Amino acid sequence: MCADGGFVMSSARVPGSLRRPAAKPANVTKVKRDATTTGIFTAACLAAASPATIALAQGTPSGPLPPLSVEAKQPKKQATPAPAKKAGTAAPVAAPAPAPALTPAQKSANPYANPNAPYKVEQSASPKLTEPLVNTPKTITAVPKEVLQDTATLTIRELAREIPGVTLGFAEGGNAFGDRIYIRGFDARGDIYVDNIRDPGNTSRETFAVEQIEVYKGPTGVVAGRGTAGGALNIITKKPYDDRNFYNLSTMIGTDGTRRVTTDVNQVITPGIAFRGNLLYHESGVAGRNEVEDERWGGAFALAIKPSENFKVTIDYYRLRTDGLPDFGVPLNINAKVPWPETGLPRDLWYGNAMRDFIKNESDILTTTVELKLSDAAKVTSRTRVGTNSSDYIASGPTGTNGPNVTMNNPQRFQEADLVANQTDVTLKFWTGGWHHTVVAGVEASKEEIGRYSYTGLAGATQPLFNPNPYRGLLNPALNNVGPRTWTYDATISTVAGYVLDTIKLSEQWYINGGIRVDDYERVQVAPTAANTATRQDTLVNWHAGIVFKPLPIASIYAAYATSMIPAGGELDATGVDYGGLALNVAHLPPEEVTSIEVGTKWELFNKRLLATAALFQTEKENGREAAVAPSTQITSTGAYRVRGIELGAQGKVTERWSVYGGLVVMETEVTGSSTPRFIGRRIANVPETQFTLLSKYQLTDKLTVGGQAIYASDVLAGLFAAGDQGYYLPSHWRFDALAEYKLTENISMQLNVLNLTDEVYYDAVYRSASPFVFIAPGRAGYLTVNFKY
Repeated sequence: MCADGGFVMSSARVPGSLRRPAAKPANVTKVKRDATTTGIFTAACLAAASPATIALAQGTPSGPLPPLSVEAKQPKKQATPAPAKKAGTAAPVAAPAPAPALTPAQKSANPYANPNAPYKVEQSASPKLTEPLVNTPKTITAVPKEVLQDTATLTIRELAREIPGVTLGFAEGGNAFGDRIYIRGFDARGDIYVDNIRDPGNTSRETFAVEQIEVYKGPTGVVAGRGTAGGALNIITKKPYDDRNFYNLSTMIGTDGTRRVTTDVNQVITPGIAFRGNLLYHESGVAGRNEVEDERWGGAFALAIKPSENFKVTIDYYRLRTDGLPDFGVPLNINAKVPWPETGLPRDLWYGNAMRDFIKNESDILTTTVELKLSDAAKVTSRTRVGTNSSDYIASGPTGTNGPNVTMNNPQRFQEADLVANQTDVTLKFWTGGWHHTVVAGVEASKEEIGRYSYTGLAGATQPLFNPNPYRGLLNPALNNVGPRTWTYDATISTVAGYVLDTIKLSEQWYINGGIRVDDYERVQVAPTAANTATRQDTLVNWHAGIVFKPLPIASIYAAYATSMIPAGGELDATGVDYGGLALNVAHLPPEEVTSIEVGTKWELFNKRLLATAALFQTEKENGREAAVAPSTQITSTGAYRVRGIELGAQGKVTERWSVYGGLVVMETEVTGSSTPRFIGRRIANVPETQFTLLSKYQLTDKLTVGGQAIYASDVLAGLFAAGDQGYYLPSHWRFDALAEYKLTENISMQLNVLNLTDEVYYDAVYRSASPFVFIAPGRAGYLTVNFKY
């Protein structure tokens, strides 16, 4: 289908083999996997939905189970009260009153959230999590698009600054610059998913086509596969509705040259065929930073075809392009062990080379989803995806210094990550005795491929610390030289997995939840040198179990245990072997093993319009890969780490006019094992141990709504495993935001956001190095958005 239109730039895609600039050795070939295993698993799942199985599903000693559907959950329509009956008259037999018409806002509301409290997400979009969130024995932070819109959160990177338990990391260890995040203290840069399928290749992601974002806290191996030590982030995209039309347009202007336009259109073409399209154009600088530029444009288009009530096909295509001038932050004061702005450096100084530096990202993802309802108790869902994420940049990184000068390095790369994947699930509902089951059994087969290249001929430079020249390339053109790209490596990760998850309802008060997943994992890497050419194959077995007790219909108390495994080479784009890359010196190491126990409670309060949660958790990692302290270059699996803490959350409405969304995480992190004895007992690097967020919004009148957001993060230690063990740190910070919305008409509203009201200087991450630099967060910014909804 045609994907170019509106703000989407038309371009011809050239085969990757023609785009790559460097030839590979003639004797290098890629290893292909036998695909027959996928067919065997698929046949097994379809066999599970045989007539005999379906007949078993119909036998329901306590009545019929809720039927399965091939539709996403639809927004609820409020019931119309019946008219009062006059005394002494017979009640007339009347036809049911028609449901009230949806308002413009309700037409495009998040289908997974409470329609009367949009901040409260009630159901995960993952087909493997079949119970409402209140009955799911796991901490899941679900961020609906209404929260994203109210807070003017435009990218995943911005979102990571606002979710307790999630923090940003650096593009280090050979990983690409992009959405590198940590969840509950553990690296999750490769654990980002789009509509339940892993999204490989670290890139920068937008929110313009997002319905909600789900952050699964704690090991998530059964749901998501390899990795996921601290959890996973699942981006749920917008899909067509087949029962309504709506047309939304938002235009934003703001400080730092911000201009943004988005559209969201849903159109029922004919009964059974619906289309949804989202378009984006965005350009801006960055508040509090000189020179930095960011331009993004793209589209997301989905077509749903439903020839019958029991069969549906959805085809969606996502395209995003970014082009900008990258910002690799400020140097660190080596003597003071803090970023230089903490000791007098102006926050806006940019150390890049405007004549040379650039960053470009491209994403093209095509997904087809087939849903087949075999009966009220059996459904098959199959998702197939083909996609590409590419990242291309040359930047300037200011290294740590004592002044008066700063030496620049040259972070850079070109990479293209391709994905072919299929997930096929069978969902069954049936009874065994007095217990009823909801079983999700499925198979997943995927191939992730990457080609990595490095730029050559880049010149270093030394600049005055307090007076950097972003146009120094004009005075010295040699600083602008860029040589040819050279081949770094090609890698292929092939995975075939099978999984079964079962939720057993023992009674109205007791649920048991359990699952197991087995992954056949293989990474094959070829490179110019024998030391970086390697193969690793593992069988990964992960499981989880949980029990839920409901003392009241509105409450649950739960305990859960879960595991995940992280094989060597599990990060597709890494070269640093202690960051998930692969080389001969780690190919023999066993997978890292992560276990977690969590106990908690969830309550639906205020007429079920607010979900309040509390959890105690402990996560432990064994066989952790770590690099020995210089001058040794040995990589061992002697690392061990523990994170324990408490997490509180609240999402929804306290009153009809007062909405809240937020949480608190307090963690204790510790290195419990290491080949370097002095590391044992210390905090884990790059993780704030306390984080707090609260968004509060109040509707003053029928037209005016006001609110604000408070965000806190405690200090962050860095450099724990760096050569020399310097112990640098980032200071704690508070950030405050304000928002106001005024409804001009039923269809037109205006929204004002002021972010970082106090212009707080704070930092996202510090590079793990003997002379590190620091990502600095944006300063104060203001945005005015006009929304048109019809």
